[in-house]
Amino acid sequence: TKGVKEEELADLKKALLKAKNDYGVKGVVSGAIASNYQKKRIGVLCRDLGLKGFSPLWDRDPIALLKEVVNGFKAVIVKVAAEGLDDSWLGRKIDKSFLKDIIKLRVHPMGEGGEYESLVLNAPLFNKEIVIKESSKEWDGAAGHLRIKKAFMIP
Repeated sequence: TKGVKEEELADLKKALLKAKNDYGVKGVVSGAIASNYQKKRIGVLCRDLGLKGFSPLWDRDPIALLKEVVNGFKAVIVKVAAEGLDDSWLGRKIDKSFLKDIIKLRVHPMGEGGEYESLVLNAPLFNKEIVIKESSKEWDGAAGHLRIKKAFMIP
């Protein structure tokens, strides 16, 4: 989907129904931290489809969560859409330097308001790491994203 609000929800509903019917999925884990809008929308979808909804990060301290990401994951920024976040943030690693810089800005540290989106490249439960071989930045002057052109996985 192109991220159009109601189309996005319909696409997600269709994908969840397929997952339920084809693979026996019984629930959805949401990464919602502070967005009532996001949590409510996922909750309604789960209820409508007879799935269990679970939001383990709900109402957790965002700086503590970001520190967990910094210390346990390998992730990069793939989308920015907030004042103070320009194209130089695209492709940036989420590390201690990122943590220090994001706290200085007046944005949600975990990007909960859509200020940024990230891609996890490696995590404790991953069997393989994603390596981005080629990417480009697409920037419109106010927002942008990292277009990943080539990637591969390594053990």
